[in-house]
Amino acid sequence: MKVHNYRSKHYLNKNRTSFLCGVGTMPALFVLLFVLYCSFVVTGIAGAGSECDTLIVYYSRTGGCKEVADTLKKHIRADILEVTDTKDRSGSSGFFWAAFDSFFDRYTHIQPERFSFSAYSKIIFVSPLWYWKLSVPIRTLIHENRFDGKDLIFFTTGNIEVTKYAELGDDAPFIKRYLRDYLQNKCDTMKTFVQSSGGNITGYYHVATKERSVGDIQKDILKHTLNIQSEIQNHGKSFIQKQLWSDPIKDVLL
Repeated sequence: MKVHNYRSKHYLNKNRTSFLCGVGTMPALFVLLFVLYCSFVVTGIAGAGSECDTLIVYYSRTGGCKEVADTLKKHIRADILEVTDTKDRSGSSGFFWAAFDSFFDRYTHIQPERFSFSAYSKIIFVSPLWYWKLSVPIRTLIHENRFDGKDLIFFTTGNIEVTKYAELGDDAPFIKRYLRDYLQNKCDTMKTFVQSSGGNITGYYHVATKERSVGDIQKDILKHTLNIQSEIQNHGKSFIQKQLWSDPIKDVLL
C-alpha cells in the first residue's frame, strides 16, 4: 500500500507540474501570437499607405532612353514600364522609317497597347525625338490611353540641344528664326496632342547627344534626374526646368 501511495502521489505531483508548466507557457504563447498579429497588421497598413504613385514609361530605339529610365529609377521611387514597338526599328533602315512615320504622324503596334494607369498620379515619359516629335511608340501609347488628372513629365533625347533656339530674337539670321518658329509649331502641336489625353504637363527635360562624350551626356541625365526628383517631392511647385520659349514654362512641351 505504501508503495502504491508513493507512486500515486508521485504521479499526481508529476502531472500537476506538467499542467502548471503548460498553464505558464500558454500566456507567453498567446502574447507571442498577439505581437506577431499586431506586427502583421501594422506592416499591412504601412504598406497600403506607401504604394508607389509614380510611373516611368520609356521607349528606347538605341538604348539611350533606357539609360535615362534606369537612372531615374535609381533616384526616384517609381515603377517602370518599357514600351516596345512590334516594327523593327534597328539599323539605318529603322532610323529612316522612324523619321518617315513620325513625319506623317503615323501610329504603330506596341506592347503593351493599353495599360492601367489608375494607380499612378505622376507619370514620367522618356522618349527620343523623331522629326522633332515624341517617338511614334510613345505617341501611340498616349493616343490609346487616357491620363485625366495626372501630372506628366517628359524627358527626351535627341541629336541637338533643341532648347537653344528658344533664346533667339527677331534679329537672328533668317534660317535660325525659321528653325525657331518651326520648332515652336512642333512644340504647340505636341502640347495640344498630350493635353487632349487629359494629362497635366508639369515638366520637360531634354538631353542632346550628338558629338558629346558619354560622360557629359550622363552628367546631364543625372542633373535632370535630380531636378525631377525634387519636382516630384515638391509636387511640381518650383523645379520646372527654365528652358524653351513659352510662358509659363510648365506649359511647354516639344
